[in-house]
Amino acid sequence: MTQGNSDNVIATLTPSPIRRIFGIGGLVTLGMIILYVALVSTSSSLMIFVTLVIAVLLTFVLAYRMYMATSDILELRRGSLVTSSGELVARIDNVERVEMGLFVMKPSNGFLIVLKEPMKRRWQPGLWWRFGRRIGVGGVTSRGEGKIMSDALLQLLLNDHKSGRSQG
Repeated sequence: MTQGNSDNVIATLTPSPIRRIFGIGGLVTLGMIILYVALVSTSSSLMIFVTLVIAVLLTFVLAYRMYMATSDILELRRGSLVTSSGELVARIDNVERVEMGLFVMKPSNGFLIVLKEPMKRRWQPGLWWRFGRRIGVGGVTSRGEGKIMSDALLQLLLNDHKSGRSQG
């Protein structure tokens, strides 16, 4: 959804409630299936049982992390891409390019941002991830909002590039 309010928010990317339910529900279901397999596998060794229990715990932790991460909203502002809780995802002046192609390794319904300088690794399952110079935006978000945000980000980069040329 594009906005132009006093907070200088250009575009927002909100997790889709249906996709959020399917993503979290899928992880919880996977955890339940692994738990069932661990409990009914009486002929398995203790090591297999412990491994399955650890897999169940990790799956539930991931489901919880996705629940928490997708309760946030991404906001594109004039100088940065931030979450609604205030976490900096990327500064616009550090963005080298935006990739949205079919064969780009990016989240579902999203886009990839390539940075000039790497930032600290961060992962918010279902919403965004950052690994070195690459940021993947999307996941349980709508394709339309992702397209609006990536186009707005491209426009910001184009405007910054033009104003940088005319001054330099």
